[in-house]
Amino acid sequence: MRLAIFDLDGTLVDRTGAFADAITSLSHDHGYGPEIERWLLTELADHAERADFDRLRAAFPVGESADHLWRVYIDRMAASMHCRPAVLSSLERLKEAGWSIGVATNGASDIQRAKIQATGLSELIDGIAASGDI
Repeated sequence: MRLAIFDLDGTLVDRTGAFADAITSLSHDHGYGPEIERWLLTELADHAERADFDRLRAAFPVGESADHLWRVYIDRMAASMHCRPAVLSSLERLKEAGWSIGVATNGASDIQRAKIQATGLSELIDGIAASGDI
């Protein structure tokens, strides 16, 4: 058995572009001004988790719950995330050659799994290890 393990963000998918789109969408849909949008872009740039939205609520008078905002963020990130066709076809070739494919990634389990599902990677990988699971 042969095993290939890949990182998710920045390797299999482009988190950077999707992140900016997700924050812009979330901010626009909730009527947030540029100050909140800048805060989100700065504070969540490298890593995001549900507790970040508690911090947002402490810093700004937003009416939505942290749980709601986290769920919206996950949905927006998943909707904005894309996997290049060359990546998908390369993984398909590995599978056809008998390789098992895993993903090892930093981040909250729910958001990382949503990205994998939204990009079509879930059909090609055999397992995921997210730091949020540990």
